[in-house]
Amino acid sequence: MNIDKIFNMFESEAKPAPENIVLVDFKDHPYYWVGMFKKIMLNYDVFSKKFISMFRGDGSEVDTADIEKAGEHFVYERAWEYINKLDITIPIHLSTLIQYKDPVLIKNLNQTLLHFQDNEEYEKCGFILRLIEELKKN
Repeated sequence: MNIDKIFNMFESEAKPAPENIVLVDFKDHPYYWVGMFKKIMLNYDVFSKKFISMFRGDGSEVDTADIEKAGEHFVYERAWEYINKLDITIPIHLSTLIQYKDPVLIKNLNQTLLHFQDNEEYEKCGFILRLIEELKKN
């Protein structure tokens, strides 16, 4: 029995990628950033309810209003981490924002603007306001 023949019956599972294929990491693309901003804001209500129920379920006596405030802060800061990567002076960033334009995105941006106004984070407000104004133009 030839052992080489037995092992040659099985092909290697991992085949190298062809040289002409380019792999793109979408986490470094404006489509991903705007999409994640939108997703986080859309899931805010679901997250908020789970966040509050997590603390109620453990039997601790924590003020629900404080938990809601912490959850709100977490969501807006996380959404901000994505949307602030946009630079609307770069054509692909601006076109991406415009392609995502819909009533939900505009509502989310306005809610984010109000949140940062309430927390007196005016540099963030200025950035969000520029995005809103750019969407109104286009």
